[in-house]
Amino acid sequence: MSRHEGPIAIAALVALALWIFIGLPIAYLPPQEHAGEFLGVKYGEWLIFLATAALVVATWELARGAEKTARQQLRAYLSVEEAKIESVADDRIKVRLTIKNAGQTPASGVSMRSALFVISNVEQEPPSLRAQSNCGVVAPGKTFSATYSWAPPPANAIKGLREGAPPVRLAGQIDYEDAFGRKQYTEFRLRSGLPGDRDLQYEEQRNEAS
Repeated sequence: MSRHEGPIAIAALVALALWIFIGLPIAYLPPQEHAGEFLGVKYGEWLIFLATAALVVATWELARGAEKTARQQLRAYLSVEEAKIESVADDRIKVRLTIKNAGQTPASGVSMRSALFVISNVEQEPPSLRAQSNCGVVAPGKTFSATYSWAPPPANAIKGLREGAPPVRLAGQIDYEDAFGRKQYTEFRLRSGLPGDRDLQYEEQRNEAS
């Protein structure tokens, strides 16, 4: 349940209680026991109308919240399952990324952009994301892989991968559309590890998704 659904559910229960314990008893009172009118309508009937309207609105909001929750649970979720350095040469670096759909419905119009760079501070902004691949559709539980090549590689990248410092970072973004026609994205930031380690690991920061 989302943070908005709790108050909505409480409002629906309050409206239902008003209807059952106040509205219905007033509706069955003998006509002579209704006291006073406003705009030609008895006070008791106004209360019945307001309680009914509140119940309708609260029920509609609760249904809308349930639909939103269902979409969140069923939609596609794309993320980087594996990032591996395929080759390191003096004039070229190749990285292979494997993307997985961990959701329960397909992702369509899948495209990915990335950039390889060397920075000393994780908070620094990466260069513009350029290297791109298009996959089309990724079914639930399935993966797709793409190999990116940087020639020439960024300054100090060869040293970082061969000696372990400075760390080489890979930033990227996956764009796609879920089964409900909504545009989604996943931003990721990976970094190199020990010398000779061909696996890129997630940074603790700068990872987010819609």
